[in-house]
Amino acid sequence: MKSQVFNIKRFGLLLKTELMTGLKKNWISLLLICLIEVIVVLTIGTFFLILGQGWNCGGEVSRTIAAVIFLACLVMIVPAKIYGHVNNRESGPSYLMLPASRLEKFISMILVSVIIIPVAATGIFAGIDALLRLLDPTAGGQILRIPNAAFLTGLSMDGATMNPALFIDDLIQSLLIFLFGTVFFRSAKVPKTVLCLVVIGQIVSFIALGGVAIMDFDTNPLDRPMIRFFLDHTALTDTISDTLTNIGLLVCIWFKLKTLKF
Repeated sequence: MKSQVFNIKRFGLLLKTELMTGLKKNWISLLLICLIEVIVVLTIGTFFLILGQGWNCGGEVSRTIAAVIFLACLVMIVPAKIYGHVNNRESGPSYLMLPASRLEKFISMILVSVIIIPVAATGIFAGIDALLRLLDPTAGGQILRIPNAAFLTGLSMDGATMNPALFIDDLIQSLLIFLFGTVFFRSAKVPKTVLCLVVIGQIVSFIALGGVAIMDFDTNPLDRPMIRFFLDHTALTDTISDTLTNIGLLVCIWFKLKTLKF
């Protein structure tokens, strides 16, 4: 008898169906996201040619800008494109009627929109970046580096803070935020999610300013044990806070999906 909560064959079929359907319906958008660096490099290189200064793709600066744009598009667009239909009044009921449990749909949603497609897109982007560096002498050096183990052996502010591995959980967090916005808002999913982030940021800023206003400046704040601990273990506290936030976001997405009705 098949389990009503989780069945591996049923889950595998659901995962394959959602992944293939998402790619089939959104392959143009995903391709454009992966080709952002090519678009940026061609634009800047053409600009230099028009100015009569010869071909110059802008080096590491233009490629870094392209990487930032790529990540922003990946975070904001992918969840909404792949799962924007789940709470739509027209297509949402058919999603609920899929022969899979809510748990299977939840796990599949996380795997497709937070892991599989982002990892594949990042791999394609990195491959294009490597090919560009190989073919174009004006491209500059490497901007994408394989994370090392510094954040595991030296969880402090010295060196570990800028380790690329420390930003992986931040990227996952951003994807989860926009995925939650996708399943929470029925329309204008990305703009409403961005607006909520702005409002939350303002509230946090006001709270922080209030804390600074009542702070005792007779002593050096850096000498306080708690502040000193956070500064000495920036990587550790950042990882713990991001992990707790990501768990909270997963819980919110789960309950929203579990209570989804039309």
